[in-house]
Amino acid sequence: MKTRFKKKSALVVLIIFSILQLFAEETSIEHLYYYKLENGLSVFVAENHSAPLVNIEIAVRAGSIAQTKENAGLFHLYEHMMFKGNSKYANSQAMQTALNNMGVSDWNGITSVDRVNYFITVPVDQFENGLEFWSYAIREPLMDPKEFEDEKKVVISEIQGYYSQPSEQIFYFSVKSLFPEAPWTFDPCGPVENIQNATVEQLREIQNKYYIPNNAAVFVGGDVNPDEAYELVKKVYGNWKRGPDPWAEAGEPYAANPLDAPLYCVIPHNEISPQLAQIQIAIHGPDSDFDIKDVAVGEALSQIMRDPNGAYTKTIMKNKKLQIPDSSYIWGGYQVYRHHGIMTFNAMANNPEKNMPQRAKDYYETVTKKAFPAIEKDKSLETKEKRELLLQTLKDNQAWETETADSLISTLSYYWAYATSDYYLNRSENFKTIEKKDIDEYLKKYVYSRNPVVFVLVNPAVYEQTKAEFDEAGFVQITAENAFWWSK
Repeated sequence: MKTRFKKKSALVVLIIFSILQLFAEETSIEHLYYYKLENGLSVFVAENHSAPLVNIEIAVRAGSIAQTKENAGLFHLYEHMMFKGNSKYANSQAMQTALNNMGVSDWNGITSVDRVNYFITVPVDQFENGLEFWSYAIREPLMDPKEFEDEKKVVISEIQGYYSQPSEQIFYFSVKSLFPEAPWTFDPCGPVENIQNATVEQLREIQNKYYIPNNAAVFVGGDVNPDEAYELVKKVYGNWKRGPDPWAEAGEPYAANPLDAPLYCVIPHNEISPQLAQIQIAIHGPDSDFDIKDVAVGEALSQIMRDPNGAYTKTIMKNKKLQIPDSSYIWGGYQVYRHHGIMTFNAMANNPEKNMPQRAKDYYETVTKKAFPAIEKDKSLETKEKRELLLQTLKDNQAWETETADSLISTLSYYWAYATSDYYLNRSENFKTIEKKDIDEYLKKYVYSRNPVVFVLVNPAVYEQTKAEFDEAGFVQITAENAFWWSK
């Protein structure tokens, strides 16, 4: 009797466990459901019956954050090889044929700092085929040696195109200035030399370490039943073998203030009008792996900065010497990353040929010594009405983000990789707890105590006219020769 009782008890527990595994965990966003497979794969399903389509995204916590100096750029090369054949589709042509047969309207793969993601939109009757398509691509790539060598040339051509773009040069110079210990961890492209010398074995190492279910998530959005969608994901990905957590060791945060003083730079930019100059200030902000509580404060401060009638914008506009046309020419904010949080404060100014180096320095002084102190002095931020307005703005933005299944899973995927999904799902609650003193402490910790990189972007013709003035003021000219961390 005792033995039977134990067997029955075990059976009941097994049944209950199976039921719990089937039904979704509720989230704070309506019609968004969360599941987790036994192999550690996270599954998010956004139910939206507005069109007979399904958006499927597979995301992996990887990208440049996982790179070393020697393999920088190889996660991007690996992403390209996902489209070059696998155990089911022998080559890129076969993969393209499969996409055409499914009636695919949108597909791509992207390698970024904290995430590599692959996405596809299929008719609802092709949902399972779409799941299988990515499963074979991600789990069983062929890495054909000839395809590999050919794709190296494609990737090299692609990244060499980036190197010549002034916007990319600004980005990379910011990276090597603010994160000098390991700038390659913020560089998905990497140097050409790394791509040329890459081996299939190196890519297999990336696959085995990072392309595992407990380091990945499947995002489904569209005309689906959530539990049925979960069952299909389980059917296709349930036998994906988990591996050791590649992020078991959190590492150390990068230096908070690597610059001894503000670093002033200038770059000629063809897309800037001869009648305007752009000023950009970049500072290392909070990192979600180490400062998750400050991430919410950074996003709240960004909203405060965007208020055209707020103390920040009004204070900047009072300085007529800056010659900023109107408040719509002031923007900026905080962008979350796991190890590379960035804050930028930007403005456009008229008459760039007139004393622009000094005006750029004045802009930095105005932002840090007048505009942000004005926020500290703004008593309205302590009122219930203002806090409710900030919260409502966040909710309005989130409503826009969640309006379609595609935008919802895209935003959720970003936060899943760059922070945590819990952070995104609890943003409203996090905002409710932010007080005026938190904003003030944030400014002291991240703005007043850290030296920035300050860029001035001007039209090439204007730069030729004012080059001597920038040189005399100590500005560094950014070029393709000095912008990158591997530059000699």
